[in-house]
Amino acid sequence: MQVLAPNGGEVLQGNVDVRWAATDEDGGPLDFDVLYSGDGGATWRALAVGLAGDTYSWNTSNAAGTTHGLIKVKANDGGHTTEDVTDAEFTIPPKSPVVVILEPADGATVPADRALTCRGAAF
Repeated sequence: MQVLAPNGGEVLQGNVDVRWAATDEDGGPLDFDVLYSGDGGATWRALAVGLAGDTYSWNTSNAAGTTHGLIKVKANDGGHTTEDVTDAEFTIPPKSPVVVILEPADGATVPADRALTCRGAAF
């Protein structure tokens, strides 16, 4: 099991192909879990689980900026598990927050004598 890309030192933006190579000693099928750490491996978050194949397309647009990014890929043959982590940390540039107003809807009107309640989200 070996993570091929990203493998450290890169600056990742937009869609990135996470690639790995693995074989099962007895020739059986493997499934893969792809995990991401933005803090040098202190914590991990699953990007995808139960994948077949050797590539995962990761949209890094929603990932927070970091200079301590790592990818871990776990391979499982149903009985045994092995894993590999990128050889060195990579960078995801910082991004500005995205703020969205969910309510009221565009074009909505509120009478002057009524309270206005707003709902929003930020990423």
